[in-house]
Amino acid sequence: MMIATDHDVRRLRQNDERLTTLFMSFSYKSPLSGQYHDAQKRGLDCALKRNTVLQEVTITADDSFAEVSAAESMEMMTEYDDILRSMGRLPALKTLQFTSPPHGKGILPVRVLIPILEETTQLQTLVLHDLMLAGTQQDFDQLAQQVQRLWYLRCFTLDQVQVHVQVASTPASNKTFITSNTNSTTQDRASLDALLLSLSMLPSLRVLNLTAPKQHQAAVFSPSAFSAIFLSSSILSLNVQRWDWHDDQYLTSMAQLLQANKTLQALTLGPIPKMTPRVAKSLASALQDNSTLAHLEIILSHMISDDCAVPIAQALHSSHHSSGQSRGRPAGLQSFTLSGQRLGRVSKACQRAFTTMMEHNYSLHKILLFRKSVLQPTLQFYTRLNALGRQSLLRLTDGGETKTKKSDPEGTWMQALAHPLVTNDLNAIYYFLSSNPSLCVQAAAAPPPDKKRRPQPDAAISSSAPPKSKRQRRS
Repeated sequence: MMIATDHDVRRLRQNDERLTTLFMSFSYKSPLSGQYHDAQKRGLDCALKRNTVLQEVTITADDSFAEVSAAESMEMMTEYDDILRSMGRLPALKTLQFTSPPHGKGILPVRVLIPILEETTQLQTLVLHDLMLAGTQQDFDQLAQQVQRLWYLRCFTLDQVQVHVQVASTPASNKTFITSNTNSTTQDRASLDALLLSLSMLPSLRVLNLTAPKQHQAAVFSPSAFSAIFLSSSILSLNVQRWDWHDDQYLTSMAQLLQANKTLQALTLGPIPKMTPRVAKSLASALQDNSTLAHLEIILSHMISDDCAVPIAQALHSSHHSSGQSRGRPAGLQSFTLSGQRLGRVSKACQRAFTTMMEHNYSLHKILLFRKSVLQPTLQFYTRLNALGRQSLLRLTDGGETKTKKSDPEGTWMQALAHPLVTNDLNAIYYFLSSNPSLCVQAAAAPPPDKKRRPQPDAAISSSAPPKSKRQRRS
């Protein structure tokens, strides 16, 4: 571990209010012994114990642990255990982040995390970014136990992190960690099951990001552990990308639990190698019954087939209840994205399915059906109408709302027609007038506006009376 300079340690010890973030470098290349090194270590430990203002700690790990045996790694963890625990005891610590150096792929032993998490009590954000997380299965299970204690954790991010599980029977003389090019094994795929289960039970967790280091990376969790995330009563935003979804069990299990989820509001999923009709029907059922999801993005690796597009479009058409808001229920899905790169053209059947859906869906304010789709202008037209309150206007016309003395349906319609987004769009004007033709009848029956006209003198008098002079007009 690279020890900070004496000046930085002094600022830590003196609680300099300007010093709210601590950057550290974690490496096995640093000396583990020596009088000067021991003095630096004691000074940093003392400064951390006295500090009360540090809010964020960012630790950069290099690749030096690739050449370290299990015994050597354990020795280093014992050497720095006091500093790691003092770091966890920082009373103001809210954010803990681990990452790699700018040029290179870092390797972080799981044992580094455990002492910090054992001591911290107020941590709100935990980020692991662009590195390899390595350790035995016992280490990962112990990490899951410590994460379960983080009652105030609001955001957990596992971004471009490769997980390597060390086989427990490996002799101590062998290398503990291996390079990032190692292929995942069956043991690796189930290594984070306990961690996902712990995250699903956290009462304050709001944001969960799980991103693989490369496209179609073998999943490090089982389908049952992945679907357990959707049992969470606190997670509002879930981002799961770049994992291998060739096994339909991941997505079908997820869809079954999403159907009854009452808290999740934003979901990003993909890229899906090839969506099957089985997965599409499961997602369609979830979209029909889920009443809280507001933002959904599905990324595809291949163009969606008609057998998959039609049920999803029909689900968006029949879900997102048109009268949901009047009963106090959520408005339904507000943003839907179906995207992918270089997938080809959208079929005619797919275009018809989504166009019909948007004619009857009043809640979507944003829809993206592949970026270069010829259908995009039509979809955007309906989203603009929804943003202007198309649902409320049509309810007024159909008599779906109880009219009161204060209600003014005609005035509400006129306000919509006077909106800048409508006055400059002939299609929008035609849509609103065709939806409520009575507006045209009322406009035709209304009296013309009064104009101030100058009074005209009687013709006989004006012809016989001489013109008045200027003096007479003044008098």
